[in-house]
Amino acid sequence: ACCGGTKPADVTAACSGQTTIIGVSMDSTTFTTACTSYQSGLDVIACSTAFSAITLPASSSMLDPSAYTSTVCSSIQAASNACSSLTDSSVSSIKSTLALYAPMCTTSSCDYLWSTGHTCIQSLGSDMTAITQSDLDACCGGTKPEDVTAACNGQTTILGTTTDIPYFASACASYADALAPLPCTSAYSAIDFPSDVSDPASWTSTLCAALQTAEEACNGLTDSFAVSSRQAIANFQPMCSSTSCDYQYSASIKCLQALGPTSTQSELDVCCSSAVLTGIANACSGQTTLYGSDPTSGQDDEGLTDANWHTYVGLKCSEFQTILVGGTA
Repeated sequence: ACCGGTKPADVTAACSGQTTIIGVSMDSTTFTTACTSYQSGLDVIACSTAFSAITLPASSSMLDPSAYTSTVCSSIQAASNACSSLTDSSVSSIKSTLALYAPMCTTSSCDYLWSTGHTCIQSLGSDMTAITQSDLDACCGGTKPEDVTAACNGQTTILGTTTDIPYFASACASYADALAPLPCTSAYSAIDFPSDVSDPASWTSTLCAALQTAEEACNGLTDSFAVSSRQAIANFQPMCSSTSCDYQYSASIKCLQALGPTSTQSELDVCCSSAVLTGIANACSGQTTLYGSDPTSGQDDEGLTDANWHTYVGLKCSEFQTILVGGTA
């Protein structure tokens, strides 16, 4: 009502060069100065009022982006608009506070991205057995570590406080390293190895599927457990292939072990047919181990060597044949 529109400018223009009012010496700029002063006072009040209307998150939630709701951010923006152009010292602290928290309302800012990652990482906890890959992906998946690093390039503070900016990326890497072996450990532990690994009948499709799952889970890992697990899996996987040396030799031994004093020629032929013996010879040519170990241990006194251990089946077949022909028990 007093100073609106062009009133200060109109007074200045009308009084240009005039030094008196009603013939009395007067400072003609007093009106304009008073308008400016009053306006500044009202602007400061508007700034303070807008700032007071902000309900900032509790100190314990300052780093939680979800605490910066649309209502909070609208209030911060309103206060920023009311205070941004003011230079009065009385609002300097308000402007500083707004500058600290305004970035939390921008989803691409360093403060927001870092705090989002930090909050998510904190929620994972330290019990690695309780964390799944999807849990970690929710915090660190895609390009999240790279996005934080890029957004925070050169920045050293979060909400105005000095912070370890690389923390998020390094935490993601640490969790990934710690989590990586767990699927291998879990998959290998789920393998129910037979009590008699040399019995081909015990190597069921379920067991062989578990071996394959564990192999895939442990592939590429370099920790000692993964390395030893892969070796054990490699040792026993041949038992899942009926054409392998391990399988054919073991099947023949089991067949021979089932023979007894009342066995017939036809029963012996099942174990010792030329097809069986040829199959073993071909499958085991050049192989020196069964299930990853020296197969000669525990054999009979045949004087076998690694080079001819698989001829053991043929020797036993000959012995049984001799017994059958001779009619001795």
